[in-house]
Amino acid sequence: MNFKAWAFDEIDYFRCSNILDNGTYFEYQCLPQETILPSIFKWTDKIVFTLLREGKFLLTVLNYLSGEKVWEQEISHPIYSLSLARGLLVSIWSNNQLSNYQIVNLDQRKIESGVPANTVFFHNVQTPHHLDLLFGDRFYFADNRDSYAGEQKNAVKVGFLNIADKRIEFIHEFHESPTSPLSEIVEHNGLLYVRNADDELFIMEV
Repeated sequence: MNFKAWAFDEIDYFRCSNILDNGTYFEYQCLPQETILPSIFKWTDKIVFTLLREGKFLLTVLNYLSGEKVWEQEISHPIYSLSLARGLLVSIWSNNQLSNYQIVNLDQRKIESGVPANTVFFHNVQTPHHLDLLFGDRFYFADNRDSYAGEQKNAVKVGFLNIADKRIEFIHEFHESPTSPLSEIVEHNGLLYVRNADDELFIMEV
């Protein structure tokens, strides 16, 4: 993927070539009212990214050799965790309200979104790429310590959404270090390992 120099946040063009850049497969140019969000990835023989067009987010899928558009669909949330092996894009978000989820199945071209079956209030969940984990049907996420107003400090939480039945089945609030944001989530052999920004490691059974 080749981009214009210094094009980081407002991408409107890219060129797809081989790794030596001596053969171009195709070029993609946005329309005047469109920009490409920075997360662009290859899935099977497709290139997947999100377009911002007149305030709407459009998941866009191209053939990676020809550039032919094979699917485009409006989505609710542009930030997601991806599982290339399963062809899933999973999101959960909340900003001082009830949580919402979105599950995109790229293979079936199917999008499910809504409020989890057991509604939960969170302060600031945004599915950052460095802090989420899809382990089987469990999609782990963290609730930020800060409210969107930036004033109130809230206790940090970790939880997971069961993507099979769309329920939030686990929530843990860190009273031991309530204001240190989380940095990493790992599940292994039935145990959950959570590290915070102070390099404290918490181990718990799920």
